[in-house]
Parts: sequence; C-alpha cells; structure tokens
Amino acid sequence: MTTELTTRESTDLAQHQEPVGISGEADPSDFITPIVSLVQGQSAEGTPGYFRSSSGTEKPEVRFVVLHIARTRTFFTENDGLVCRSNDRRTGYPKKPELVADDATDQMQCASCPHYRDNPFGKNVCKLDFALTCYDLDAQEPFLFRVKGAAQGVFKYRIINAVARGIKPPWFTAFVMKSEKRVDKERGRNWYEPVLIPEDEFDTDQLKEWGAYAAGVAPHQAVADDGIDPDDLPFE
Repeated sequence: MTTELTTRESTDLAQHQEPVGISGEADPSDFITPIVSLVQGQSAEGTPGYFRSSSGTEKPEVRFVVLHIARTRTFFTENDGLVCRSNDRRTGYPKKPELVADDATDQMQCASCPHYRDNPFGKNVCKLDFALTCYDLDAQEPFLFRVKGAAQGVFKYRIINAVARGIKPPWFTAFVMKSEKRVDKERGRNWYEPVLIPEDEFDTDQLKEWGAYAAGVAPHQAVADDGIDPDDLPFE
C-alpha cells in the first residue's frame, strides 16, 4: 500500500470506529456482516470466477486485510447439501441430525461425533476449514470469507500458518485476492480457486492501527446457522 492510500484508509478506519447517534428500531439485518464467496460454474447466482457478496455485489478481485481467523468444520454431501456445521470445531449444529448419527441432536459436541475423525480427503465427510473475518479496503467494510478444501493451501501458506505459530498477527499486510480456473480433464470438472497476492507488510504504526480496529470487530461466532451455504462445487 502506498503512504497516501494508507493515510486515507487510516482516517477512514478512525471515523468508522467513532460512535454515532442513531434513532429508530434496530433490525437484525443492520448488524449482519456481508459474506463473500467465490462463484463457481454451478453456483445459482453470480458470475463464475467473481467474488460475490451476500449484499448482491460482485467483483473480479478483492483487496483486504484479515482481522480474525476462526477454525471451523463443515459436513457437506453432494446429495444432501449442508448436513452439519461447527464454527469453532467444538460444538456442531446438525441441520440434518439423522445423517450425522442415530442419537444426534440439533447441537452436539464435535469430539463425540462419529464423523470427528473423517478422512479429510474423502467425499461426503466432515472437513476442517476456516472462517476469516476481513476488511474490504475498497468497500471499506468488514466481510466474512470461508476457506475450504484445496483453497486452504494458499491461505495456510500466506496467512494462517504464520498467525498460528504466533509469528505475525492476522492483519500483518494487505492482500489482493483473485481467482484462477482449474480443469480436471480426467473427471471432466472445472472450478475456480482463490489466489492471494500480498502487498508490502505494514510498519509498526500501521500494525497498531489495524490491531485497534480488529479489536472493535467481533470475530466469527459459534452459532447454529450463519446463513452461509457452501458453494455448489466446493474447492476439492
């Protein structure tokens, strides 16, 4: 990021954090963080290869800073769709308990689930993934992005591993996220994967500013249903 852009964005962040007066009755939609996903060829809405927000907007790339990283789980099958989801890898919220276990309820501990140790490389199994709370530098607002399947490789390499080892905070730099089309000729499938391009790492003052802003943005919480449906073709 250039000095001029950083200065402008730092001012915007400060303004975003200031309390403002507001009147009228609150609606839950006033506080929903937009969800961004990479559109696939089989997705019901959006342009394949573009990043689409739950607000309905889409664009070919996203410039962002990561604020929080949550370790999550998703149990998704091709025939039944979303079966169960955990937003902290501790408590699962089955949407279809009968497909999880005979004694499954609408809330259960992941460690006691028969799918807790599913093969992560198999199909129709419970898989480990991540939910990233980010800040869109162009839209100037937070958003949520789920990282799953093969897409985890690039995110672990660029972001997650360094943060998990305590080497860097999640907001150590800005990234440009684009997409690349992958083709599997043998199985006759194609899909899009995200590509991360890092910008210059932030200096000490910028790290403090982003750290202060991240502290004021709630990380992804463990809830029964966050309204996110996996893409029609997950990154596998």
